[in-house]
Parts: sequence; structure tokens; C-alpha cells
Amino acid sequence: MIGGTLLVGTAYVVLNMVYFYALPIQALAAPPLMPVAEKVAAGMLGQAAAQFVTFMLCISIAGAVSAMIWTGPRVCYAMARDGLLPGSFLDTEYHHGTPIRSIVPQSLWVTVLMLSETFEQLVIYSGIIITAFTALTIGAVIILRQRRSQLVRPCRVPFYPVLPVGYILVAGVIMLFLSAEKPIETLLACLTLAAGIPLYFLMRKQNGKSGAI
Repeated sequence: MIGGTLLVGTAYVVLNMVYFYALPIQALAAPPLMPVAEKVAAGMLGQAAAQFVTFMLCISIAGAVSAMIWTGPRVCYAMARDGLLPGSFLDTEYHHGTPIRSIVPQSLWVTVLMLSETFEQLVIYSGIIITAFTALTIGAVIILRQRRSQLVRPCRVPFYPVLPVGYILVAGVIMLFLSAEKPIETLLACLTLAAGIPLYFLMRKQNGKSGAI
């Protein structure tokens, strides 16, 4: 996992170096922002190359969407098993155990987002939510260390607590910059996150659990 993370990180750094080599910052920052790879390909190799890059990006995005279709419903299934979503999300297809009841609402929500926003707005909107949740997940490492210090931990966090705290700070800086640059998308993302808070406490109450994590 560490090797794969380093490999992907190196690829991202090299790719961004190519971007800065191919075009000036003003051109990269000019709207629309998202098709940076297309801009660079057109600047270096011509419009035909830009179309090819766009085609490859579509394939890559389709692969990422496919992965989320597999994993997203399983999260809803696990939340329902823990009593944080209605029990109907536990229903699965008889032969293969596919969480059908979780797939349907996710598909409906994705359809609503695709019809209501542009690609750039969707990337920023989802990026804020993903960044927030990953920061919260990393923060859980610190909380568990304090509340459940007796747990056996076969995998240790190196340089604790520098790495988790550093990650949370970087995630906070990213969200602050996005908030300043894209306030509408940030507001929509915050409203989406806030909408889940009443549901969380409602489900905890219905299952006879306290609100504390």
C-alpha cells in the first residue's frame, strides 16, 4: 500500500510538472479549469491529441464511477447494519448478496447531480465532501487512540501524531481555498453534509443508542 501510494503520488507530481512546462500559469488558471489535460495536450501536440486525451479521461472517469458503484452501496449496507440507516438498506439480492436497496438511492442521487450541475461543479462539490470525510476518518485515529488505548493495533501509524495532524491541516487548507474560490459549490457541499446530521441522531435514538461516538 505504501509503495502504491508513493507511485501514484510521484505520477501526480510528474504530471503537474508537465502541465507547468507546457503552458503558463495564466493559461492553466483560465476557465474552464477542469480540462487541464486537454489544454496541455492541445498546446503541446495539437487538437487531435487533445481529443484523444479527452477520450482517455472519459474511460478513466468511467472506471472510477464503476468502483464507486461497487463500494458506495456497501457503505450504506454497513451503516444500516450498525443502525445508522433504515433496515431496508440491509435487503440484498438472493443469489449474490448484492445490496439492491442501497444501489437504487445512490443511482437516483447521482442522476440528480449529473442533471443539475456542470462537470467542473460536480468535481469541486464532491471533492469538498471527500476531503472533509477523509479528514474526519484520519481524525478518528487520534480519537480512538485516546478513548480505546487498550485495543490491539497490528498496523501502527508512523510519526504519530505528526502524520494525522498534518493531513487534517492540509485538508483544512484545501477546503478553505475551495471555499474562497467556489463559495456556491462549498455551500451546497456543507448543506449536503449537514442534512445527514439530523438523520444520524434520529437513527441513534430509534435504536436506543446515545449520540456519542
